[in-house]
Parts: sequence; structure tokens; C-alpha cells
Amino acid sequence: MLHLSDAELYGWINIFRFEFARSPWEIILISFVLIYILSFPGSRSNKQEAEFAERWLIIPFLTGILVGGLTLLMYIVLPGLCLSFIGIWLFFTLIGMLSALILGLVSGNWLLMRQSIKIASNGFYIEKDKSFHQRILNVISKQFWQQPQNLMGHCYAMLLNVMGSVKHCDRFEDILMISGKLYFARGISLGNFIFAEADDEKLPDNIVLAYNNSEGVRTFRHEFGHYLQSRQCGWIYLFKIGLPSLILQGWTETDADLRSDNYLMHHYGITPALGLKHQKKEVVRCTWLEKSVFVTIVVAGALYSGSYGSVGAFLLAGGLSTALNMKKST
Repeated sequence: MLHLSDAELYGWINIFRFEFARSPWEIILISFVLIYILSFPGSRSNKQEAEFAERWLIIPFLTGILVGGLTLLMYIVLPGLCLSFIGIWLFFTLIGMLSALILGLVSGNWLLMRQSIKIASNGFYIEKDKSFHQRILNVISKQFWQQPQNLMGHCYAMLLNVMGSVKHCDRFEDILMISGKLYFARGISLGNFIFAEADDEKLPDNIVLAYNNSEGVRTFRHEFGHYLQSRQCGWIYLFKIGLPSLILQGWTETDADLRSDNYLMHHYGITPALGLKHQKKEVVRCTWLEKSVFVTIVVAGALYSGSYGSVGAFLLAGGLSTALNMKKST
């Protein structure tokens, strides 16, 4: 068992205090608080909460403090990785916003700007009609647990929008559903972003809840199942689900159909439509053992060699997960 003497413990505390003091902690905390306040939706789940939240903005303020604090901790421990994530997000956001601004000034068409704002704020969107602790858990899931797929979804959405390929941006719960021209797939799910080919079909706003059975609706509902997989698997999603789905189109697709049907039936009373063709009726769980082993390997890599070690360990653990899940059973 690891044992630290009082002197060693005091030394580690001093190092942490020094790193905290020289970090841009004020900028990080203030930035996240402002972003969450600006992204805070106006409608609330009940009148009493609406009056309280809109008067004091307590929910986005506390959320910004929490996420900013966790980001600050990540910056102190893994500065390279943290700055890389923030830099990539800012780069694609600025490209999207500047392109939309130029187009709006030249043509007077501000659709791209509205869609860019929706895309940029998706990671900071706080759901209505949820309890406070559910909102906090969802925010932590989006910002930390469902990475890097959420960052990838943000970048891909911004690129599609800049190219003029996004036809509709619709929100369902804390997901941004994007329909348009995807170029290399009929549907993709990356964290809290769902993409689907729309062709010339005019899709309804709440596509996941639509009662029609068009190809676009079925695609979105299937990809919603992949989102549910991402929410449960977190860091492991791209390797346990994503790569096997891309290569084999096997059990991962069956599992996504079943998850989508089960969720929409239990929460919205919608008749199952996707999983009926499958004989298997139980979803494949992402076990706590898998998560614990994956997180342990990544943390060990971070402790051994900082940001580079964490990335290397992440890829190593991911490769093992992919190899173990490359099965064709449906």
C-alpha cells in the first residue's frame, strides 16, 4: 500500500498550490460561468424554478463553477491535453462563426450564424424539465465522460455548416440532431451530436419522436441508440462501439436499435419500430469492470508521463477494447 510521509504529503500540497497559483484560474472559471449563462435556455420546468433561476441564474452559475473547476484541475494535472481540447474547440468554432458572419454580412442570410450558435452552445446546453442533479450529471457527461466523441461531433458539425451542408438543427433533450449532406455515411452519432442524411425530405422538428416511418426518421432513431451507448460507455465508446460498428455492422447495430426502442417506449410511449426485427431483446451492457480497467490504464499513463502518457494509455486501452468487441453476433 502506498504510504506518504507528512513531509512528502506537504511537498505534494505545495506543488499543487504552486501550479494552481500560476494557472489562469480566474480566466477559466469566469469563461465557463459566462458561457453557461449565455447558453442557458429561457424556459424552465416550473414557475417557481423559473422565477428563481431567471432572477439569480443560479443553475448556470453553479454549473459553470463546477465545470470550470474540473477543467482547472485537468489543466493543472494534464495541461497539454487540456489546452489541446480547448484549442481544437476554439479553432473550429472560430472558423464556423467567422464564415457565418461573412456570409451574413455579404448576403443577409443569417441561417449559418444561427446554426453555428446552436452547434457551439450544444456542449453547454442545460436541459429543462430535469432535476438539478440530473442536469449536473448530464453536463459532466458531455464535458468529460463522453470525450473525445463530443469534440469530434462539434468539429464535424461546424465543418458541415461551413460547407452549407446542414439543412436542419433540431434539439431533443440534450442532443443536437443535424440533418443534411454527410458525404460518407447515412447516419453518425458522436456524443451529443446526431447526424443523418436528409436528401430532399423535409424532416419534422422532433425527429426522434416522429410517428412516421421514413428512412430519415429511422436513421435518427437508430443513431439515438448509439447516443445512448455513448452516454453509458463514455471514454470506451469509440473503441467498444464505434470501430466495431464501422467495420462489422453487427451486434452494435442491434444493440443501438434495442436501446432506442426501449428508451422511447419507456419515456415517451412510442411503439418500438427498430428492434422488432431482432431476436435478441437484451442490450449489451458496458460493465463497471470495463470502465474501471479503462480508466485505471488511462490514469496510470497520465501519472507516468503526463499528457502524452494519458493519450498513449487511452489508445492502448482502446485498442484492447476494440479487439475484445470485434464479434459478429447479432
